[in-house]
Amino acid sequence: MASTRTVKQCLEAVGLVMDDFSECVSLDEEFSIVKKAYFKTVLKTHPDKGGDPEQFRRVQTSFEVLRDLFDAKKISSFVSDCDTTAQEFGDMWKNFDGMPTPSWEFFYAAAESTVPTYRVEPAKSGRSTCKAMGSAKQCETEGTIQKNELRCGYLDTATGTYTGWKHLECWRVPSKVWMGLPDPDTCTDELKFETAIVGMNEVLLCGFSELSGEQQSKVIQVMMDRSNWAVYRKRSKKQASPNLNKYHKSMGAESSRGDSSSSDGSHSRTHSNDVAKKHSDGTLVKQGHHAPRQYFVAPEPGKNGAVANSLAGQTFVMTGVFPELGGGVGLSLGKAKLKQLISSFGGRVTGSVSGKTDVLVVGKNPGFSKVSKAREKPKVKMMSVKTLKEILEGGSLEDAEAAPMLITNFSSGYGNNSAATRATANQLAIAQGTQAPALEDTLVSPKKKRKKPTLSRKTAASKGTRKKRLESVKKDIKREEPRQEEKVVVTKRRRHASIEKRVKQEEAVTQEKIVATKRRMSSRTSTTSSRARKKRMVSF
Repeated sequence: MASTRTVKQCLEAVGLVMDDFSECVSLDEEFSIVKKAYFKTVLKTHPDKGGDPEQFRRVQTSFEVLRDLFDAKKISSFVSDCDTTAQEFGDMWKNFDGMPTPSWEFFYAAAESTVPTYRVEPAKSGRSTCKAMGSAKQCETEGTIQKNELRCGYLDTATGTYTGWKHLECWRVPSKVWMGLPDPDTCTDELKFETAIVGMNEVLLCGFSELSGEQQSKVIQVMMDRSNWAVYRKRSKKQASPNLNKYHKSMGAESSRGDSSSSDGSHSRTHSNDVAKKHSDGTLVKQGHHAPRQYFVAPEPGKNGAVANSLAGQTFVMTGVFPELGGGVGLSLGKAKLKQLISSFGGRVTGSVSGKTDVLVVGKNPGFSKVSKAREKPKVKMMSVKTLKEILEGGSLEDAEAAPMLITNFSSGYGNNSAATRATANQLAIAQGTQAPALEDTLVSPKKKRKKPTLSRKTAASKGTRKKRLESVKKDIKREEPRQEEKVVVTKRRRHASIEKRVKQEEAVTQEKIVATKRRMSSRTSTTSSRARKKRMVSF
């Protein structure tokens, strides 16, 4: 086995050709395609299904190399850097020596999502609550997760954020995860468990590589204890993700056509070297296998004219999704990287538009409410990520003039509850930028205004009687106040009398005991004196 391979050879090992990336706009989208192809190939070549173990290992090693290049940002694109030599292939191949092969069911479950389903991290604040309240495992520390304490959560695919946080000690390791771990009954090597957990990064479990050595050791110890594993429940075909049906359909179609590899080991799918794409300025650029990709490259302080701390003192708000930045899923797509970009230049990111907001960064399918609030505030500048990059690499934000932005589509919101669905035609036109808001107008939330009900005569009369009743009740209360005070005084007197009676009784009993004790002592002294007299008489 060769110790080095090119990126292109690794891509072909997982079943990809360069044309598969023709519609990608970022490195994150390319890696998402790599993961999909990897799971499809690894399910087909798994030894449990009669596949060749060496080919299966080659697929695994190739994916680990590609993932390492992606995580370390060693390449800008799998297409433009396809001829780059991957020196890590030999070391990755050796890492699988002695490692148990995860079951086919593990890869089957991991293929359901394109982003990691679970995350482990130190708590960022002390406000989160442990959700381990079930019958299997309950939290024993009153539910609060302290700051920097390890916690585990799962992905909410709608919002793109991790939620359902639990203490690491309260976490039940899901079957999706422990199916990819060595058997703790036969394997006690922590290094093998660590290798298996690291292999789940960007697939099932993320955040482990970001922990310190001590924190990683705690996670490994929890996963090595079988009592912390959740019960495996095999799901029916109806419960399976629709993404898996796509895998099986494509696998069946490819297997019916036979092996698509040619004699020289390259993929037999046709390569389109003549594909041309049009830039925003109208120029056509030929997209071949080695053509450089025009992906969005986030600006960095001190590079390409970008001045450090050029956003200091500026407050930003994000709305929409940013696929050109990548990272995340759902409504959080690209937001984490955009926040990191703004913070690296000294800017501050908040969650809502207010009087302190300076810039609203608008992405794809922005939120109607944030855009509407920004339109009504002349101070707030609205711009895209591309415009923000040009400003950072060409000057300061204060010198930039915000160009008018037209918006055609708004976000449907969480659970399709977007405010755009309740907006009037005038409010929509203002938010889209096709109509300027009037100076005296102030956009309010497009919720339906409730009309003040007109009171009928009966209602007015009933309100009058209610007031009279309230006044009479207040008078009764004032009358009852002295009576209540008298009752309190009488009750206190009775309590004091009963206490005095008990004290006197106890004193009498104590006095009787003292008298009885004195009588016994006097009788004993009299008997001893009589005995002494008798002894004296006998002696005489």
